[in-house]
Amino acid sequence: MKLVTFILSIFFIIDVSALGKIHNAVPIYTDKPFATIGNIDYLYNESPVGKYLESIYIYQNIVSGDNPATHLIVSEYSSYENYEKALEAVEFGKDPEAAFIWYATSNELPFKPLANNQDRILATNNPENWKNNTYFMAINLAVSDPAKYLKAWKKMSAETTKFFPDGSSWLSESYGGTSPFTHNVLISANSYADLMNGLDKVYKSKSFAEFQKETAGIRKVLARTSAKRIASFSR
Repeated sequence: MKLVTFILSIFFIIDVSALGKIHNAVPIYTDKPFATIGNIDYLYNESPVGKYLESIYIYQNIVSGDNPATHLIVSEYSSYENYEKALEAVEFGKDPEAAFIWYATSNELPFKPLANNQDRILATNNPENWKNNTYFMAINLAVSDPAKYLKAWKKMSAETTKFFPDGSSWLSESYGGTSPFTHNVLISANSYADLMNGLDKVYKSKSFAEFQKETAGIRKVLARTSAKRIASFSR
């Protein structure tokens, strides 16, 4: 699979009105994290591909159960137009030099992609904070009544966002790929302690107890993954 499907193919298509950015994310497996960072650093800062890349973040999974992914690569674009420009240049050869480097690099990658799904954001709290937060928890769900779950999540998250004063949260809906997840919740914070202490307060709150009752029987938690950002590249 070509590198374009790792960094450019859309995993999260985030509502522009919600976050104002285009976010692409791909879970990967690697036993060479420093080589992976070096690979992205070369593409971003030294190769002709770099002029088409905006912001890239690399996360290392901390606790992920039986999830085989060790890391997550997230890229960010300011508009759909800029995403399309990058895709056309490196995947479809409008910039021959960048396309060649992209192709050559993709054959020597120190990591392996594990998924390629598509999501759209349904609701957010403090979305402007996420890119400054170092840690996050991703909760992957199977939901049978999306409308009811969305209404309950909005209410609960609005009442509990105070437990993450410097963090962010969002609920997204999957609509592509082969993942069993129908929805994903992401909660971010500035430290692991802030993240876990905030979650402890959420789970002990009256709001969450009511949320559990309202969504009983229509949702199942399939996976939880916590991760830390280990590298970032931005203009």
